[in-house]
Amino acid sequence: LREKNYPKLSDYVIRRTLDLHRLGRSLGTISKQLQIPRSPVQYKLFRCVTTLPRSGRRPKLSPSHERKLVKIEEDVGPMASLTPNIETTSSSLY
Repeated sequence: LREKNYPKLSDYVIRRTLDLHRLGRSLGTISKQLQIPRSPVQYKLFRCVTTLPRSGRRPKLSPSHERKLVKIEEDVGPMASLTPNIETTSSSLY
């Protein structure tokens, strides 16, 4: 991750940013109140500017399971080739 060249913030602004964050203010509110861009505020508070994963429901497939399925599909062939066989067997049951 490349370091960005953010403007040098004074010690007062850094302390004020941290104080407002401790009071529960949002990034947007802090940046508007101190009249500085939002990204330096985010960098000073969290030391990163990338989007972090959200909490919540995890994906149904883990990345390793997804890779396994892709490998199986490459070996066997696409799943669409299996559907005609399923339809013929289900029609023969009735």
